Amino acid sequence: MRRQSICVLAVVILLCVMGHINVFADSKMYWTGNYYGPHKIQRANLDGSDVEDLVLLSGASETIGIALDISAGKMYWADSYADKIQSANLDGSEVTDLVSNGLSYPVGIALDISAGKMYWADNVAQKIQCANLDGSEVTDLVTSGIIGPTGIALDISAGKMYWADIAAQKIQCANLDGSEVTDLVIGGIIGPIGIALDISAGKMYWADYDGHKIQCANLDGSGVTYLVTSGISEPIGIALDISAGTMYWTGGSSGRIQRANLDGSGMEDLITGLEFVMGIALDVPELPIGNYIDWADIAVLAGRWLNNDCSMNSWCVGADLDRNNKVDFVDLALLGQYFSKMAPAPGQANSPDPNDGETGVRITSHLSWVADPNAISHNVFLGKASPGTFQGSQSDIVFDPGTLDAGTAYYWRITEVGIGRMTAGAVWNFTTAPAPSQATNPNPFDTETNVSIVADLIWTAGSDTESHYVYFGTNPTPDENDLQGNQTSTTFDTGTLEYETAYYWRIDGIGPGGKTTGEVWSFTTIIDPNLVGRWGFDETSGNIAYDSSGNENHGTLTDGPDDGLVWAPAEDALNFDGSNNLSRVVIPTSGMTTAMGTVSVWANLTEPQIRGGGRNGSGYFFGCDNGGINKILLYMSNSNTQLDMKVGNHGEINLITLNTGIWYHIALTWNTGAYAVYVNGLMLDTGSYSGLVSLPSTADIGNNGSSSTQSFHGLMGDVQVYDKSLSTTEIQELYQDVTN
Repeated sequence: MRRQSICVLAVVILLCVMGHINVFADSKMYWTGNYYGPHKIQRANLDGSDVEDLVLLSGASETIGIALDISAGKMYWADSYADKIQSANLDGSEVTDLVSNGLSYPVGIALDISAGKMYWADNVAQKIQCANLDGSEVTDLVTSGIIGPTGIALDISAGKMYWADIAAQKIQCANLDGSEVTDLVIGGIIGPIGIALDISAGKMYWADYDGHKIQCANLDGSGVTYLVTSGISEPIGIALDISAGTMYWTGGSSGRIQRANLDGSGMEDLITGLEFVMGIALDVPELPIGNYIDWADIAVLAGRWLNNDCSMNSWCVGADLDRNNKVDFVDLALLGQYFSKMAPAPGQANSPDPNDGETGVRITSHLSWVADPNAISHNVFLGKASPGTFQGSQSDIVFDPGTLDAGTAYYWRITEVGIGRMTAGAVWNFTTAPAPSQATNPNPFDTETNVSIVADLIWTAGSDTESHYVYFGTNPTPDENDLQGNQTSTTFDTGTLEYETAYYWRIDGIGPGGKTTGEVWSFTTIIDPNLVGRWGFDETSGNIAYDSSGNENHGTLTDGPDDGLVWAPAEDALNFDGSNNLSRVVIPTSGMTTAMGTVSVWANLTEPQIRGGGRNGSGYFFGCDNGGINKILLYMSNSNTQLDMKVGNHGEINLITLNTGIWYHIALTWNTGAYAVYVNGLMLDTGSYSGLVSLPSTADIGNNGSSSTQSFHGLMGDVQVYDKSLSTTEIQELYQDVTN
């Protein structure tokens, strides 16, 4: 019985080949239309003859998307005005509402018949949804990253869906579960609506309503091509007849249905005089990939002929040539009709990019080529030795090799894979660009001192460098926090720098050959020219408190070295231990002026405070006293720890209570009759004074500057004197510099 069946199969195939039986002579096109009147669904032969009215929709309707399930004898459509998904038999009978709630202007619709699913694009709700073919289990798939989706098409084998977004003016795709939304085509399109796929050729086609054109591209969005740009108006729906190599589209208010070859040639009007025509779908055969039938198909078909159940056997995909979910006489006839179309061997891939022999190629370059029309996939070979090693097989004509090595020769080849045949390509080669050389000639030069606070960074670019990553800051090992940006210029504006500060910088060169990390250079800015003296008290022994301003106004520890004054290196401070009321650090007033100036001290009061032993209840942070109205004083009196001050003939007491055991930053500024007092960067008092017309030759840190009998009790650190009245901002910076 089995042998008899196979013999019958062979006879039928032979008859089909000899007689060229066409079992699809009654192929049809279906469309939606009549925007201005009662909306209807119609159909006709593929040549436009025998127009039939199938469904007349009542009420306000606007049907754009339409899809067919030929095997079940059903058509499905989205009614944008009625906000519902409907179906009917192919003859227009039994119109059924499938989804009638929760929609907001559904437009395109597509079917996954094998999975029993339908997908649609909801334009106003801005999402892609799906449901079972009976309308149950409505599911949101894509709800973000889209604005106005319209047409939709499916690539079931790849698990992908594609749609046009008329509001975003782009073509997008995602997995069938809605994940991995990807922009494919952006730019060059104005109002895309309908979309259709040629899976075997790796192409997508769309109708640009506002652009009045038909376009196509590869499924990855590359290779956008204008196919039809004249003789066309307001295209909306689009459908493909892959076996015939033609495409059909509707013309909106032009009332036309038109057809052309898939390359855009041979355009013709099929039907004219319609009111407003929108969606379109075709009842045509889906042929195997490449439109070729060979002996492998015969073997599959013969094996399936004896068992007609397609539900459980994956071989049925090969035997069920008309995709009606069963293997029957139609599949036999179709196989016979196309058996003579044997697949030719593909030609070699051509037009490599990078070009053969090209040098200076970027290490981030992708490989691309022009495929032969008869190739359905491409085997990629790439390596550092000819002809390269196998990297994989792919349908795309662009290969990402990752980051290549700089200054290296690479060899690559593309083997074109057709139906049952392969053709090895020529071996091409290219050489990547060398890595950039390091930047040189830094200005300021490395370890330079006394650099201006407005100095720019200047360097000489290394060879093969296109741009530069600039790292700059006070970190001796610059990292991403110090990255200032990428630039092509070899000059960087640092702004205004801090005085007496070490800065570190690095230039990383960027070029076709990648990135080269530069050396770390450093420089130190000049000391503030308005700084008269700075005594950090970071010594560990001796009776000299050194001035770090560069003015050599060194202080002398007086009446107290090892007897009232003790170095405190752990605190970077000088300890006035309270045992000697005469203890002080005498500093010259050289550089100070009566017109303006600033004194700032860091102090930490010791508990308990000693105010006896000749102090008469007072303790001084700073004293400069030339008698009478010529005073600059910061102190405490009346045996309390409240801050007092005098400048010229004016004094203020009890400005703030200072606690023991806490570091305070205290500052006094004067400027031609105006003064201000600050604690921890905050202004406590401001006012006017007179006098202050002369200064003594010396002043006291930690005493009163005259009798020198009222020494401070506690730790003193980082005393600074300026010949200018610092602003509030500058005082705050002094405070923050140390606290930070």
